[in-house]
Amino acid sequence: MAGIQDNHEDILDPRRKGSDIRFALQTLRGVPEYKYINQQTPKEVKEQVLKSQRLRHVIEQLSSEKGLEEDVIYKEADAILEEMGHNLNMTTLRSLATIFANIFRQLFRHIYVNQSGIQKMRALMKESPVVLLPTHRSYLDFLLMSYILFHYHLPLPFIAAGADFMQMKFVGEILRRCGGFFIRRSFGSDRLYWAVFTEYVQINLTNSEGPLEFFVEGTRSRTGKFLSPKLGLLSVVAEPFLKGAVPDVTLVPISISYERIVEEKLHAQEMLGIPKPKESTSGLLKARSIFQEDFGSIVVHFCDPISLRDQMKSIDRSRHNLIPRFIFSATPEEQRLIGSVAQDVQQVQRDHMIMSPWVLCAACLLQRPDSYTLRELTSQVAWLKDMIRQYGIQVDWPVGTGAQDIIHSAFKIHHSLVKQHKDGEITFSRSLHSPNASVDTSTREGVLTHAAVHMDIAMYRNYLAASLAVQGLVSLSFCGLDKCSQDELYEQYQFLVKLFTEEFTSNPSHSKQKFDRTVSLLVACGALDHDREEVRVTAKGEREIAFFTDMMSPFLLGYWLVCQYLMAHPSSPQGVPIKQTAKDIQMRIATIISQGKLHHYEILSLNLLTNALTALTHMGILVREKSDNGPLISWSAESVSRVADKISEFIQVPTDMTSFSQPGEVALTAKL
Repeated sequence: MAGIQDNHEDILDPRRKGSDIRFALQTLRGVPEYKYINQQTPKEVKEQVLKSQRLRHVIEQLSSEKGLEEDVIYKEADAILEEMGHNLNMTTLRSLATIFANIFRQLFRHIYVNQSGIQKMRALMKESPVVLLPTHRSYLDFLLMSYILFHYHLPLPFIAAGADFMQMKFVGEILRRCGGFFIRRSFGSDRLYWAVFTEYVQINLTNSEGPLEFFVEGTRSRTGKFLSPKLGLLSVVAEPFLKGAVPDVTLVPISISYERIVEEKLHAQEMLGIPKPKESTSGLLKARSIFQEDFGSIVVHFCDPISLRDQMKSIDRSRHNLIPRFIFSATPEEQRLIGSVAQDVQQVQRDHMIMSPWVLCAACLLQRPDSYTLRELTSQVAWLKDMIRQYGIQVDWPVGTGAQDIIHSAFKIHHSLVKQHKDGEITFSRSLHSPNASVDTSTREGVLTHAAVHMDIAMYRNYLAASLAVQGLVSLSFCGLDKCSQDELYEQYQFLVKLFTEEFTSNPSHSKQKFDRTVSLLVACGALDHDREEVRVTAKGEREIAFFTDMMSPFLLGYWLVCQYLMAHPSSPQGVPIKQTAKDIQMRIATIISQGKLHHYEILSLNLLTNALTALTHMGILVREKSDNGPLISWSAESVSRVADKISEFIQVPTDMTSFSQPGEVALTAKL
């Protein structure tokens, strides 16, 4: 099978052979230009926003409602624009190109990019505005995309960035000069901000001097899974097409696969409830020690472009002629389609993620922590690599290199997470920051210290879990069933899909299609046998189905423990804060682990526990209400009990643990 190198180009290779200064000062040739381009300076864009009908309409409304002079509100709008607007400057970008080249060359072995995707995007940039939609796992995503476009002589993007980056005085200004514009993390019902934001984004989009870039997930995923898509920016992007201002909008999903995430330690700590440091220039300077580390390679895959016109061809856009164009007026059907487009973008991103050998190691190690020898792990990883390729998963497995050498290389990159002993035994490091430290896991503090290592390993495992989520859920659906019809299997599957609605994002309208397609694929690969009467696991498929269920079962165990806590701690009529509830559950699980009754550290993730509470809310089991101090939840123990009982049909739970506080060993075994 062809390796990644056969269809991707290493764009760091020329930087190791040539001059960085010559690279930065190169003449950009053949840069594609949108056929209806409207070139404006950043100042002219801001002036157009302030003169727009949309902003005038909102200001007139606010002036009438609040009794304020319009000039006062215009000054506020102008201040928002000053805070928000980019100041793209090619001189700054060329100066930084040498720095970026040096940074990437020091941190990474290779940056692979598929040229076929670049060429498809290049052609479409002449025909319609282009929106770049990368996956978001690292702060480096911003720099990486601009660097790649500069390398390929493509227009540089205007990048939507969180307003918290402005706190990094020097770095914030650099981002602004590199095309970054800053938006607040939340502005809810602030109509003035919405009007300024919408107009600013749409003017830059329709001018199309360069592509617009933003992250569908809204923020970085700290877990390796995909976050539920945020639809605000995508709705703003869709409006000019719906109202005929542009002939089409081309969406380019981009999958960025890191062999090692630069911020991995911070991600693990955040999942345990340790707040992330505020973005600051001093914090960036303190992070210079990362240049002594090896972060492996990056694979960037520009996926086939998606035409918004094709996705929304069922919509009658003529209705928008009856409404003033400065009033945002998407119909429920249009909003549904925008949500469906977002899910489809994520599916394309998921399909083109590249699994590094370490991802496969992580998936195996978490199923048997501290119990593998190097020989056993090598055998299991080699089997896993061949198995998942049957399901279309791409693995960056160097051609002609022995499996043990590949795993040695992965261990070298992730040296802070695992240790290989002289006898070949492989164990997890005790602490993320001091791998050889002695950590007492009989205390809750020791458990949380060691859990950070499991969090990091689980983050990489989750790359695979997210890509094989449907196979995993279908496999879990067999738990507790000796044999079943396809309809019975689908009923079990549907429960898991609803339960994991926050855990593994997918397009709900495609649920049955995905299920049928996955069952057919499992049959074609020999894992399942299917006749008119029933679906059953084959002898060949037992190992595969067991792997899938073991990969997914810790998530179910976490949800079951959430139910146990809720059953043992009735809520007050006024409700309790959801964040505090998740933290209380986490501390209780940490105590149980310290007592030796549970060994699955990754379920201490606040992301998983909060997802469980949110999913139970969507299912109507919990009642969620707003408050000034954040959302509150309340529940009935009886309703929670029914979910807990249903989960126990999929995994074996100890019979002596009827409440969260009752002692008992939690042995996790999928029912097969």
